[in-house]
Amino acid sequence: MKYLYGILLSLLIIGCGNNRSSNDTATYFGGHIIKPNSKFVLLYKDENLVDSIELDDNNRFIITLDSVEDGLYNFYHEPEYQYVHIEKGDSVLMRLNTIEFDESLVFSGKGAVKNNFLIDMYLMHEKEDRYINGLYSLPHDQFSKKIDSLYSIKQEKYNDLVANNDLSDHATKIARATVDCRYYSLKERYQYLHRNKLGLDHFDVIPKDFYAYRKDINLNDKELSYFRPYRRYLLTHISNLAYNHCAQEISSDNTLNYNTRRLELIDSMLKIDDLKNDLLRYVAYEFMLENQDIDQNETFLIKFFKTSTSNKHDQEINQLYHSIRAMQPGQKLPYVRIANAGSNITDLDKMRSDRITVYYFWSLKQKRHMKNVLRKVKKYKKQYPTVDFVGINLDGDHGAWLKGLSDYQLDGEDQLRITDYDKTSKDLVINSLNKLIVVDGQGTIVEGFANIHDLNRLKVFRENDMVAKTY
Repeated sequence: MKYLYGILLSLLIIGCGNNRSSNDTATYFGGHIIKPNSKFVLLYKDENLVDSIELDDNNRFIITLDSVEDGLYNFYHEPEYQYVHIEKGDSVLMRLNTIEFDESLVFSGKGAVKNNFLIDMYLMHEKEDRYINGLYSLPHDQFSKKIDSLYSIKQEKYNDLVANNDLSDHATKIARATVDCRYYSLKERYQYLHRNKLGLDHFDVIPKDFYAYRKDINLNDKELSYFRPYRRYLLTHISNLAYNHCAQEISSDNTLNYNTRRLELIDSMLKIDDLKNDLLRYVAYEFMLENQDIDQNETFLIKFFKTSTSNKHDQEINQLYHSIRAMQPGQKLPYVRIANAGSNITDLDKMRSDRITVYYFWSLKQKRHMKNVLRKVKKYKKQYPTVDFVGINLDGDHGAWLKGLSDYQLDGEDQLRITDYDKTSKDLVINSLNKLIVVDGQGTIVEGFANIHDLNRLKVFRENDMVAKTY
């Protein structure tokens, strides 16, 4: 079979130009991955897995989509993913290098032009981010002038795409939304970020025509309901409305009020169930992970369960609440299965010493982050010699982890690896690789949601007698 893949892929690369006979309605998706992170590429339509495709010995793959549904798909090669637009009769081939996943991604074959446009826009937006972030301190008219100029450049590229290619209505709509939704989201963020950048205690007066585009937007467009730029616009629009609503309130619960207002607006403005429930879930995760106040979480959940109509999301958010509650100071560490360098599997709590222990997280798939974390930990070890720093690896391949320990000269005595990522990430609420968990000598949680960049700010590390403190 691997030889058939290679032959078919070669024929497609040579023969699948845009002039292929219109009678050939077979649909293909394939490609070549340089320096793969795993042996599989996963293809999704919306949230549903279409196929799990194994790479051959040359790191190539090809599949035939027998009953293709025209539209946007996601392909995932851990830990990255990107969009691909596939329609009946397409032969979309992609090539990428995992070291520079998005930057190296290029499409060929029938259907390539629309997909190269999408990735080009994505990269343009990424490159603009730092520049645009510096514009939010400008007055609204100057800000608009700057981003209007960037918007015009993309509009020209879109016009060229449509004029020189025979795109379907759906492909045209996606290309247009890629350009427009980004622009709209920037404008929705302006008022909040402008106020924060300048440290204002009030909102600047914004003329009505600043948001003139709002009247032309369909907030319940089913064809765009799974498109991230469209969802991002909806969330920033709703967040802007909620922020304006709550801006004048003087309350210690203002963050709670803001997020419950977002729930109310999502519930009232969005009519597509999957879209509505997914944004409700997003707001719930964002609020609860950033605000571990149990009383406020309970108040928030009352509103969430009233607006959500997804049993799956309800169960997920309820589990998150209980996991956050279990990670509060004074609680014992949850029961978590862990492996050491000797391949012994035991409970995480049994691996601690009788000193303060700081658990940090890393992954071989995030090498830049891993190196930064290890550099930080090396510094902290010198600063706090009476504290144990224990690394917990999140990867599933034990052999690759052991090789990583050797390659990076890490001491296996203070390195562990989780054995069940899904369960452990939920139990320990690993919402970021920057997360730290601090426990005392009895395994009682001191800090369940610390950050590696803020370790020195923790009370236990600011106390003058920390080294002599007995736990």
